[in-house]
Order: sequence, then C-alpha cells, then structure tokens
Amino acid sequence: MSSLRSLLIAAALVLAAALPAQAVTLRDLVDLSKSGLSDEILIALVEAERSVFHLNAADVQELKRQGLSDRVLLHLLRTPAIREDAARAEAPAYAPEPEPRVPARTPSPQVVVIDRVETIAVPVYLPIYVPSPRPEKPEKPVYWGWGGKRRPDSWKDPDRRSPR
Repeated sequence: MSSLRSLLIAAALVLAAALPAQAVTLRDLVDLSKSGLSDEILIALVEAERSVFHLNAADVQELKRQGLSDRVLLHLLRTPAIREDAARAEAPAYAPEPEPRVPARTPSPQVVVIDRVETIAVPVYLPIYVPSPRPEKPEKPVYWGWGGKRRPDSWKDPDRRSPR
C-alpha cells in the first residue's frame, strides 16, 4: 500500500514539474496583495517572471481600486521600458556587419544567339554526268537459206547508196 502511495506521489511530482511555468497576471498580483504580501515581494515576483504589462488609465484605476499600492503600480507601468532596456543591454553595442550572402549556385542564364545568314546564289561549274541516248544501230539484213540470198523485201543494201 505504501509503495502505491509513493508511486502516486512521484507521479504527481513529475507531472507538476512537467507543467510549463506561467507568467504572473494582474489577477494574481491583486490576489497576492489582498493576502498580505508586501510590495517588494510583488515587485520581485514580476521581475522574476519577466512579465510585461501594458496598462492604460482604466487599468490603473481598476488596480488601485482593488488594492495595489502606488509603488507596485508604478513598477507595472515601467515594465515595457525595463524590458526594452534589458534587451538593448543584452545586445552587443557593436554588431559586426553580416557577411554578404553568396547565393547558392544559380544556373547562368542561357544565351540564345540568332545568327541571320544571308545566302547569295553564285553560279559555279559542277561537272555532272548527263547520259546521252545511244544511237540505234540499223537492223541487219536477214538472209534466206544456204546460199545467202536475201529475203525479197530487203533488196536494197542499207549500207550502200544507190547510184544516181
């Protein structure tokens, strides 16, 4: 039974530690002031939490009516300026100039060259083979039989010219 109780206590502590810390609110400050805490403790709580309060006139009147002292109200009004001064103090007085950023390798722009070429026709002799038709050979005379006589329709010899 005691081991179960210690286990539950350990789980509760782990869960409580895991919860994120919340900044102090105006409602928390009013409640703590009503419970009797001094002004120094309230100011220390605001400083420890690094809370920033942007108060207007209506907020200041309401907080005064609820019981916050003038000293705490004055500190709450100064929190934006205090935080800005702290931020400036943390920043180095001289910040070196950042090195110029070299862009990642960007592809060079493509260059398109349009070359306009004017062509001029120039007559040039080119030896070209042109086939010419073959002259037809005259038909040879047809001979009859064994004696070498000509056929009756081929009496003239085409190679010889007739006498005039």
